[in-house]
Parts: sequence; structure tokens; C-alpha cells
Amino acid sequence: EGLTSYTVYEGDVAVGTWQFKGWKYRDTIYTQGDTVIMPMNENVNFIGMWEFVTPPRYTVVYKWTNAPAGVVLPTNTGEYYENQKVTVDSEYYPGKTVEVNSVKWTFSGWMLDGSVAGSEITVKNENIVLVGVWSGESMLTSLKITKKGWSSSDKAQSFVFVITDGEGLDLRVTVKGNSTTTV
Repeated sequence: EGLTSYTVYEGDVAVGTWQFKGWKYRDTIYTQGDTVIMPMNENVNFIGMWEFVTPPRYTVVYKWTNAPAGVVLPTNTGEYYENQKVTVDSEYYPGKTVEVNSVKWTFSGWMLDGSVAGSEITVKNENIVLVGVWSGESMLTSLKITKKGWSSSDKAQSFVFVITDGEGLDLRVTVKGNSTTTV
């Protein structure tokens, strides 16, 4: 029998395997069980044929959910072998806050398989998508709208004020009659 393959490692990561393909004589490669017709009165040289086979490589990509304007999605252009360790982006970490247009955005973390990923992940036999989760909370604590001097005929009217943060979060206030409304 003998050696038919040899795996090459870098640390704990298999980066390829030398696989024995057979014995080459003239232009033919022979494997176990093949018959070789040998010439008479001639030295014969067999050459061992090996092939280096690299395992598949996988990618790690980042995506957002509900991200505030202006935050830059990290990129990862690397390709990784199975069982290789990858450092997760550290610019955005759980609890990081960003303020945009009177909204305080809090980063919950990079989610992987339903849980927040740690600072390092191990690549399995598939591409990885890390999803960054943000939540926004308005920093406006109150809004006072006052309309004075309405006549009695104005009381039946109503006014709708729409306040937007530019990010898609709207606050709608309806004022009816002669009133002061605090939201």
C-alpha cells in the first residue's frame, strides 16, 4: 500500500493535500491493480505522480440591519480555509453609539447564527455573513406646539405637523382646536 496522501498544515489549518495519482511509465499513469507490459532487456523507470489539491476557501462578509446614515460597512476581502480563525471587525462593537439627526443609534453587535459573534470566529465549510444590528432612539424628549389667537370658527380645524429625522423616523402631531399640545 504505502503513502497515498499527505496533508499540509499552517498551524491548525489544512492548506492542501498532496495526493498520489499513480506511477508514470512512458505517457501512461498506472494505479494499483493496473497491468504494465515490461520491455525485455531494458531498464524501466517509474515516476511517482503527485498532485497538490487545495481545499475550498470561504469568505466573510458584513451586512447591516437598520444602520444610521454615515456609518461605513466594513469590508473583508480575504478567503479562508475551513477551521481558520478570523478576527471580527472591532470598529463597531456592542454598545457603540452614533448620533445622527437627533437620533441616538446603538450597535448591538455582529450577529452570527442568532448570537453576537465574539472578537474571533472560526470558519466552517461555508461562507460567513456577519449582520450588524442597530437600534435608534430619538433624543427629542418633548415637543411643544402652540397656536394662539384662533377664532371660534378656527376651532374645528386641525393641523398635522410631521417632524422627521431624515432617517425615516417620523413623529406626527395633530393639533385640533385652540390648544397647546406637548408630546
